[in-house]
Amino acid sequence: MSNMNSTSSGGEQVKDRFDSLDGLRGLAALVVVIGHFWPFQNFKSLPAINIFMDTKLPVAIFFVLSGVVLTHAARNFKKDIKWLSFAILARYIRLLIPILAISLLVAALYASGFILVDKLPAKYAEWEGYKIFYQFPATLGNALQFSFFDVFFKYDPAKTFIPPSWTMRPELFASTLLYIFLIGLSLGRLDRLPARFLPLFIPLAVVVFFTKDIIPGVFYFAYFLMGYVAYRLYLSFGTFLKGGIFAIAFVLSAKSLLFFWGVKGLFIDLIFASLIVTLVISSWDIQAILANRVFLWLGKISFPLYLVHVPIFCSLGMFNFILLDSVHIHAGIGWGLNFAITLSVCLGAAHLLTFVDLGTLKLLRGLKAKYRLHRVVPA
Repeated sequence: MSNMNSTSSGGEQVKDRFDSLDGLRGLAALVVVIGHFWPFQNFKSLPAINIFMDTKLPVAIFFVLSGVVLTHAARNFKKDIKWLSFAILARYIRLLIPILAISLLVAALYASGFILVDKLPAKYAEWEGYKIFYQFPATLGNALQFSFFDVFFKYDPAKTFIPPSWTMRPELFASTLLYIFLIGLSLGRLDRLPARFLPLFIPLAVVVFFTKDIIPGVFYFAYFLMGYVAYRLYLSFGTFLKGGIFAIAFVLSAKSLLFFWGVKGLFIDLIFASLIVTLVISSWDIQAILANRVFLWLGKISFPLYLVHVPIFCSLGMFNFILLDSVHIHAGIGWGLNFAITLSVCLGAAHLLTFVDLGTLKLLRGLKAKYRLHRVVPA
């Protein structure tokens, strides 16, 4: 997990894998699940509580983390067309296989009649939003078409097998833009720019972000670009920050208060996601917390957890509400019981699905060996 293979300009060895970033990804995925379960907006907006209920900030963190991880993975390879074709294909496969596995699970639940999106009891009406899903034939053929093509190139929220997978199209597209960006830097010999020039990429990211009303989809690259900046800062200075806990507490408190006051939006999330990722990659004490066993386990299951939780809500979650209503359980107790049961099943299912991730990574290692990519001397 933490093999070292090069040295940063800050004097420390560059990690092969950042455990703390895995922990951050796992925590962010858990926040998405919790936020999607509870529908009570007034409660979810309260200071401090909203940090654990805001589903938009974790998605921004995922995108920034992708910028860090993909830049890190590309560091020791010669940037050419051969590498670009491998990188895009590998990214597609990495996203495809877990989506395919969960789409097939949804098709099986649908065929068994266990998708219960049209039978919600009145006392749990706050979950009405989930009744819009799976109002189409969730057949095996549709699952295959969705997994291989639609989710990446023609996503339709009315025909989605995995509602949170709307992020896969921007993920693949922005990943491709990042790879092209890295090739451009390499060709222009700008990939070793001194740290003092890195802040110039921040206004570039802002400009890219504000193309969102002009060029569809390109603005997602801004998140990846900020991830690139965070990673390059790490290469330049290493893990240097010793008061990171206080810094991230301040950042999260500011984000919570702004959310409570109604100051929110995609640009705000970009700013705070970039700050959070940069603090984590730069801070010894934050890394020590996020690299513990619990967060590492959450990081390991984060991708399947992110994908599988809404299908479980629309099947087991609905079934639980129907059952709890039939035995006349008080609504407040019912919400708590269903949350505990459904969250436990989501975590368990995600853990079982990690074998899909392991198989995917093994496949990608074989693909990388077949491509015989050219390596460069590590920075």
